[in-house]
Amino acid sequence: MSNGPHIAYQVDMEIGKGSRIEGVADVDLPREKLGRVGPEALKSEELLAILLRTGYEGSNVLTVARKVIAQYPCDRLVPMTRV
Repeated sequence: MSNGPHIAYQVDMEIGKGSRIEGVADVDLPREKLGRVGPEALKSEELLAILLRTGYEGSNVLTVARKVIAQYPCDRLVPMTRV
Protein backbone atom coordinates (compact mmCIF):
# COMPACT_ATOMS: atom_id res chain seq x y z
CA MET A 1 0.00 0.00 0.00
CA SER A 2 1.40 3.42 -0.91
CA ASN A 3 1.18 6.71 0.92
CA GLY A 4 -0.18 8.57 -2.08
CA PRO A 5 -0.50 8.57 -5.82
CA HIS A 6 2.49 7.27 -7.70
CA ILE A 7 3.30 9.25 -10.81
CA ALA A 8 5.63 7.73 -13.36
CA TYR A 9 7.60 10.12 -15.51
CA GLN A 10 8.46 8.77 -18.90
CA VAL A 11 11.38 10.57 -20.48
CA ASP A 12 12.70 10.09 -23.97
CA MET A 13 16.23 9.03 -23.11
CA GLU A 14 17.23 8.82 -26.77
CA ILE A 15 17.15 12.60 -27.24
CA GLY A 16 20.66 13.89 -26.91
CA LYS A 17 22.08 10.40 -26.44
CA GLY A 18 25.83 10.57 -26.73
CA SER A 19 25.86 14.16 -25.53
CA ARG A 20 27.64 14.64 -22.25
CA ILE A 21 27.95 17.61 -19.98
CA GLU A 22 31.48 17.67 -18.65
CA GLY A 23 31.63 17.30 -14.88
CA VAL A 24 28.04 16.02 -14.57
CA ALA A 25 27.43 12.33 -13.84
CA ASP A 26 25.07 10.60 -16.28
CA VAL A 27 22.44 10.10 -13.56
CA ASP A 28 22.51 13.84 -12.80
CA LEU A 29 21.92 14.99 -16.37
CA PRO A 30 18.67 17.00 -16.42
CA ARG A 31 16.64 14.59 -18.55
CA GLU A 32 17.80 11.51 -16.65
CA LYS A 33 17.24 13.24 -13.32
CA LEU A 34 13.71 14.17 -14.41
CA GLY A 35 12.95 10.54 -15.13
CA ARG A 36 14.43 9.42 -11.84
CA VAL A 37 13.04 11.99 -9.35
CA GLY A 38 10.32 13.96 -11.17
CA PRO A 39 10.02 17.65 -12.09
CA GLU A 40 9.48 18.94 -8.56
CA ALA A 41 13.04 17.95 -7.61
CA LEU A 42 14.71 19.81 -10.47
CA LYS A 43 16.11 23.33 -10.34
CA SER A 44 14.77 25.93 -12.76
CA GLU A 45 18.01 25.77 -14.76
CA GLU A 46 17.63 21.99 -15.16
CA LEU A 47 14.03 22.29 -16.37
CA LEU A 48 15.03 25.00 -18.84
CA ALA A 49 17.97 22.87 -20.01
CA ILE A 50 15.53 20.07 -20.86
CA LEU A 51 13.47 22.48 -22.96
CA LEU A 52 16.54 23.91 -24.69
CA ARG A 53 17.88 20.39 -25.35
CA THR A 54 21.36 21.53 -26.40
CA GLY A 55 23.91 24.23 -25.81
CA TYR A 56 26.27 25.59 -28.40
CA GLU A 57 29.97 25.31 -29.09
CA GLY A 58 31.84 26.26 -25.93
CA SER A 59 28.73 26.31 -23.69
CA ASN A 60 26.81 23.24 -22.59
CA VAL A 61 23.05 23.38 -22.16
CA LEU A 62 23.23 23.89 -18.38
CA THR A 63 25.53 26.88 -18.83
CA VAL A 64 23.18 28.37 -21.41
CA ALA A 65 20.18 27.78 -19.11
CA ARG A 66 21.99 29.48 -16.19
CA LYS A 67 22.80 32.51 -18.38
CA VAL A 68 19.19 32.81 -19.55
CA ILE A 69 17.90 32.64 -15.97
CA ALA A 70 20.50 35.16 -14.81
CA GLN A 71 19.35 37.59 -17.49
CA TYR A 72 15.64 36.80 -17.13
CA PRO A 73 15.03 35.66 -13.52
CA CYS A 74 11.98 33.49 -12.95
CA ASP A 75 10.41 35.99 -10.54
CA ARG A 76 10.42 38.57 -13.35
CA LEU A 77 8.94 36.13 -15.87
CA VAL A 78 5.96 35.05 -13.76
CA PRO A 79 4.23 38.50 -13.82
CA MET A 80 4.53 38.46 -17.62
CA THR A 81 2.19 35.43 -17.70
CA ARG A 82 -0.56 37.38 -15.95
CA VAL A 83 -1.37 39.70 -18.82
